[in-house]
Parts: sequence; structure tokens; C-alpha cells
Amino acid sequence: MEAALAGGFLGFLQGILFIVIIPLMGPIEPSEWTKTIILILILLIVGIFAGAGLSFFTAFLNEQRRTRALS
Repeated sequence: MEAALAGGFLGFLQGILFIVIIPLMGPIEPSEWTKTIILILILLIVGIFAGAGLSFFTAFLNEQRRTRALS
């Protein structure tokens, strides 16, 4: 469970980094703001779930490997 929280947090930080970098890439046309916000939200949400899922799965595999080594 802790791995999923840590992965989700890292995915959240990745989304925040994207939010910070977007304005530095150049000016955004007023007609493109809606698409930009939707893209940011998608990347933020997918980053959180992907990070949590991958971290949880990795922790699960490590626990399985540890359990087999003890048997």
C-alpha cells in the first residue's frame, strides 16, 4: 500500500513538473488554452494512476520473491 501511495505521489509530481514546464515552452494561443488544460489534467491523472499501479505491482513482485526465498 505504501508503494502505491509513493508511486501516486511521484506521478503527481511529474504532472506538476509538466504544469511548470508548459509556460516555459512558449506562448499559448488563447484558442489552445482549453486543450492545454485538458492535456495537463489527463497527464496528471494518468501519471498518478500509472505511478501507483506500477509501484504497487513492483512491490507485489518483490514480496512474492521474498516469500519464495523464505520457503
